[in-house]
Amino acid sequence: MRRIAVAASLGITAGLVCLVFWLGLARTRPPPEPPEADTATAGRQFETLPCWFEIPTGRSARCGAVVDGAGAAAITTRFVVIGAETGGTADPVVYINGGPGSAVGIDAAGIGRWWEITRSVGWLKARDVVLFDQRGVGVSTPSLDCPELSMAGGRIFLQPLGLDDAASLWRAAALDCRQRLVQAGIRLDAFNTAGIVADLTVLLDGLGYPRWNLYGVSYGTRVALEFLRSGDNRIRSVILDSVYPPDSPAYAEAGTNAKQAFDALIGRCAADQHCNAAAPQLATLWTRVLDKAAHGGFDVPITGGDGSREVAHIDQAKLVEILFYGFYRWDTIRQMPQVIAALSRGDVTSLAPFATEAFATAASPSSGYGAFLSVECHDEYPFENADAVKSDAAGLGAFRDFVLTDLPLVVCPSWPVGMAADTSRMPVRSAVPVLLLAGGLDPITPPTWARHAAETLDHGSVFVFPGVGHGVAAAHECAARLLAKFLASPDEKPFEECLLGLG
Repeated sequence: MRRIAVAASLGITAGLVCLVFWLGLARTRPPPEPPEADTATAGRQFETLPCWFEIPTGRSARCGAVVDGAGAAAITTRFVVIGAETGGTADPVVYINGGPGSAVGIDAAGIGRWWEITRSVGWLKARDVVLFDQRGVGVSTPSLDCPELSMAGGRIFLQPLGLDDAASLWRAAALDCRQRLVQAGIRLDAFNTAGIVADLTVLLDGLGYPRWNLYGVSYGTRVALEFLRSGDNRIRSVILDSVYPPDSPAYAEAGTNAKQAFDALIGRCAADQHCNAAAPQLATLWTRVLDKAAHGGFDVPITGGDGSREVAHIDQAKLVEILFYGFYRWDTIRQMPQVIAALSRGDVTSLAPFATEAFATAASPSSGYGAFLSVECHDEYPFENADAVKSDAAGLGAFRDFVLTDLPLVVCPSWPVGMAADTSRMPVRSAVPVLLLAGGLDPITPPTWARHAAETLDHGSVFVFPGVGHGVAAAHECAARLLAKFLASPDEKPFEECLLGLG
């Protein structure tokens, strides 16, 4: 299944709604070369457009697009700038969404939550907020949605299929989607991090701000780091939440990172009086549940997006996947020990909401599968040894199949889009102030990645929040307060008194 992209849809969006705006040892590395050539902005045009939604009374917004190319082959990246509610500084917050393949929510149906976020979060009131749908998703065009893959994802989720049969379905669906998109004249090899960075460059040049603050979450941190690599002297500060460095071996470490998050959750529960009372001997229960999932599995009732009732057969790989995404929301992390305890008794009731949400993501017709695969198969897959990843997975026990079902490993050979330049895999070096936030229970962008990224950032400060998963600022009030202080004075060493109470 998709990994980075689901992080965006289940973590970032939910976190923004639930709480607030989302927000070592040095290694010798050669200095980075200039960014790869296809990040050039030649041929891109900045355009203003009438906003496609109603602007509330007393608020302001600007809308437009960056257009790459002409005619039927043009790629259009739409943006919205929500004006500061009070005062107004000269440096906006430029929000870079996760994914790849996840919409930021600037369509007419989704923009309402952004009005609320920018109204209710104090440190945003004095700044414009720049939002954009990355190429291929949301209100940007062309759409790289793949209903073929969505249908396959739904079928695979519901049925008791072996790895080979599931992989065959994924590949066939990917080939069908790719053929349809290519026949429509879409340049799939143009949908990657370099293209997104070039769009962002033209966007910010066109808006005319003298300085700006980049704010990336999950995959958005990779885009922010690549933009930072350009050395643009107008970058005032950068906030990286759940950091995804360009040289991280995402596939090779996927199983280990996930297992560490589960182990940490179990350890925290054992050390907590209330959690241990509700789910005693959680490590033993987890082993029992994994064994049950591997030998018979669980049949879990779920509700489809149309209200239909289905029963999903959950084997070991699917169980790990479903609970894996529980780490992406602050409110579901706290439920997971009780879910595991219930499953050990054969009770699937508490797993049903988790499974329903995972099914909705896998089968969503607006899943952004095409954009996800185009980015992953260009930026990440060519730089990892897929055969070695699969071989190493054999030593991961219950997490073996979790690794082997990662969609790019299955589909990228059927989704040729070229590959990024070798220089894109180098660590990013910069003297710009950078705040790096990491969750101690993050199963996909662990704290080690944040610390590694900071090694080559002269003014990078890493803060790890125990008990938090993917998407820190949305999950912890102290993280949001730290972020606000950093944004107000990025040249000062970040600190917030509430950090003293973390544990």
